[in-house]
Amino acid sequence: MLLKFINIVNLYYFRIIILIIFQCFVVGVYSEKTIIRVGIKIPDNPMIEDFNKWAINYESLINEYLSINAKNKSIFNNVTISFDFYNGLISSNIDYGYEEITNGTVITNLKERVYDLMVIDDQILFNEDAFMEYYYYNCNFERKYSKKLFLDLTDYIDEESLNYHDSKILNRGKLNGKLYALPYESDFDNLYYDNENQKSKNITKSMESLTWDELIDSINESSSYPLRISLSYTENFLSTFMEYASSFHNLTKEYDPQFYKVFYNDTTNQLYKSFYEFLNKYTNRTIDNTLYESPEDALLSFLDGESIFYKGKASQMSSFKEFPNISSTLPPKYISSKFSNYLIINKQSEIDKSILVEIAKELTSKEIQLFKAKHFGNIPTFDFNDKSNIETYCEISEIQKEICQQLRQIKEINLRDIFKSKYSATYYEVSGYISYYFIEYLYEDEIDFNKISNLFKYSYEMVTTQMGCIFHISKTFFDLPPYSYIKKILILLFNQFSIDLIYIPMLVLTYRIYIIYNSNSLSIKYLVIFKCQSDYFPLFFFVEVIILCLIHAICIYILVGSRLLLVITLNSDIVPNEYDLKDFVPISTKEQYKLLVNKIRNFSTNLLTKYPNDSIGNSSSFQAGYSISIDNSAIMSS
Repeated sequence: MLLKFINIVNLYYFRIIILIIFQCFVVGVYSEKTIIRVGIKIPDNPMIEDFNKWAINYESLINEYLSINAKNKSIFNNVTISFDFYNGLISSNIDYGYEEITNGTVITNLKERVYDLMVIDDQILFNEDAFMEYYYYNCNFERKYSKKLFLDLTDYIDEESLNYHDSKILNRGKLNGKLYALPYESDFDNLYYDNENQKSKNITKSMESLTWDELIDSINESSSYPLRISLSYTENFLSTFMEYASSFHNLTKEYDPQFYKVFYNDTTNQLYKSFYEFLNKYTNRTIDNTLYESPEDALLSFLDGESIFYKGKASQMSSFKEFPNISSTLPPKYISSKFSNYLIINKQSEIDKSILVEIAKELTSKEIQLFKAKHFGNIPTFDFNDKSNIETYCEISEIQKEICQQLRQIKEINLRDIFKSKYSATYYEVSGYISYYFIEYLYEDEIDFNKISNLFKYSYEMVTTQMGCIFHISKTFFDLPPYSYIKKILILLFNQFSIDLIYIPMLVLTYRIYIIYNSNSLSIKYLVIFKCQSDYFPLFFFVEVIILCLIHAICIYILVGSRLLLVITLNSDIVPNEYDLKDFVPISTKEQYKLLVNKIRNFSTNLLTKYPNDSIGNSSSFQAGYSISIDNSAIMSS
């Protein structure tokens, strides 16, 4: 019995030891796993009720898929992908909303290495890059942040392996011919309707030939509020306006390279008046209902039967599977804004870049995009002109079949392409200000449509910068107390910058005109001097400061410093109560200045020769462009 008891005890301890070893092994394996942090925009889908549950499911399914189906499984045995969702929707009613997303979310999180990878939409991607740089942005935020923070993927990825992407979408991920961003997913605008409503079904049959105005007129009879559109976000407002404008104008460079002039030519006010009336029509003269309405409120009103149509994204279609009576159609004339999200790699990340590149390739692969389309309703970034891509995507479910039909019919427009030209402003300015001020002007009692036209008109480069004038005017505030030594230094620096910002643009423009005037033919090489571009700004600024310091020193010497000889020579005879020191500074001409210097020399020489042991007292009066009086009685002999 004792022996049996001992064996039982030994077996018990043996099992415990095995269990401990197994737990240590499991803990050791998982503790060695590297966490790859991915920042991703919250999907624009108000149908998601419990977002936390949705986000956990998203992360779990993606990790599960990669651990089983990844081409390079060895990497995913040692890493875990953690998705951190951020709010990327930009309010069109706040003028600093775009700034918060760009600088507060994207730039800050990349610089501080919060994310190793990041998914950003095409409204943010390369938004600071343009021929005409934005002065305010460069002074207050990270200049040229895309090149500094995004990893250049050109040498890591063979572009031939990305040929399943739509070429337009893929090319938008390039900057100066180099690949920085991989297409992650796409989307486009749609109109949802109740397919059991005969009125709406009949309208959708002729949707391809209708304009937005005709759509509203055709359904106004049956509903007091026929359409629900949330325009409270910049992306929604700009896309809706451009889709409306496209009903009347072809906004493509292929059709007209100068198409953009339709937004500020002589007849453009009619377009803005028409759009304003369009908003009033479908809101019953209460446009604030649409300009400030959230997507959630617009969706609820549609589901409650308060409107016939609801404008949303095509990716929301999978969320309507519980509502078999809900169908979708493309907007009027089948013109729809198309959007894309891109995956970038943080250059500042401490993770091995080769590992991050492999993960990025897997997260944007053709296979995983089909997987996300099946489980989350995401629309792939495929080239749907390729029949194989269409057939593969359309076979997923009935929902994808409906979207496939729309992808064949869509006449897509892209906001970035509309606002992009060689000499255009940065998209940061476009997206950050146009929608905000557009809405502000629509609220005025007497709308001046010329103001809206001016928003779209690219301004000519000013000879003198506005900032320099503002600096110069603001100098008067330094005259106010309190006074300190530091304030004196700041005044000197402030004066220097204000002078630079006013006069340097004039000098540069004069130089450019001189070069063009003296050239035998007008060549582009004289107009675009690459060494004068913004990348050389620190060097130019340093040279500029040195030149200006020399100029200031010379001017001060000529006007003041050279007179010190006279002051020093007559130092003992200058009585502050009798002489005004400003009389020693001004001079009318160069000849009078020479006369003054010669008389000082002669006067000093005569005194030293005549009275070598005397202190210099006074002399006779003389003129040198101004009067200096010296009393003879002041010369004392020893």
